[in-house]
Amino acid sequence: MTITAREAFQAVRKQEILSAAMAVFVRHGMDATLQDIAAEAGLTPGALYRYFDNKEALIRESFAQCFESSKVALEKTLARTDSPVETIRSLVTMSESGFNLEGARDGMILLLESILAAVRGRADEESSTLLDMDTVNSVISLVERAQEQGAIDPDVDAAGLALLVLSCLQGLQLLIVLFGDKIDTESATATLLEVIHRFETIAPGS
Repeated sequence: MTITAREAFQAVRKQEILSAAMAVFVRHGMDATLQDIAAEAGLTPGALYRYFDNKEALIRESFAQCFESSKVALEKTLARTDSPVETIRSLVTMSESGFNLEGARDGMILLLESILAAVRGRADEESSTLLDMDTVNSVISLVERAQEQGAIDPDVDAAGLALLVLSCLQGLQLLIVLFGDKIDTESATATLLEVIHRFETIAPGS
C-alpha cells in the first residue's frame, strides 16, 4: 500500500507530538496540560486535536509506545524454551542491561507515571504499563516448573520467590529514579542472581 505525502507528514507530526508528550510527562507528570505538550511540540493546542481526541488518549498512546519495545523483549525472555532457572536469570540480566541504556531513567519515570495513571483510571492498565499480572503469573510458573524439574528447592514458596525477584527489579528502578547513577545496579543484580542460586538444588555428583 502506497503512503501519500500527506499521510507521511501526519505520521511524522503524530510522532513528534508523542515524543513531546513523553518529555513533558517526565518533567511535570500527569498534571501537564495540552498547552504544555503543544508548546513542547511547537504547535498550537488546537492542532493536537487533529491527532488525539483528548489528553487521556494522548496519555494512553504515549505510554503504549514508550513500553512497546520493552514489552517485546520481556515477552521474548519469558518465552525462552531453555531451563526455567536460566529464563529467570535472563530476566534479571536483561533488566540490568536496560538500567544502563541512554534515557533509561526517563523511561522509569514514565513507568511510575503509567502505574499511577492506570490506578487512577486515566490509562488502560494492560496497554499502558510494562508489568501486569500475566507477567507476574509467568514468573511464578517458571519457578514452579523449575521445582517440578528438580532445579529449585521444592520447599520454596514459588510465588514468594517470583515476587521477590520482580520486587527487587522494580525497586531498583525506583532507586534509579531517586538517585540516578549513584545506584550500583550491577552489584545489586549480581547479588539477586546469587540469591536465586541459593534456592537451586544441587544434582547428585555435582
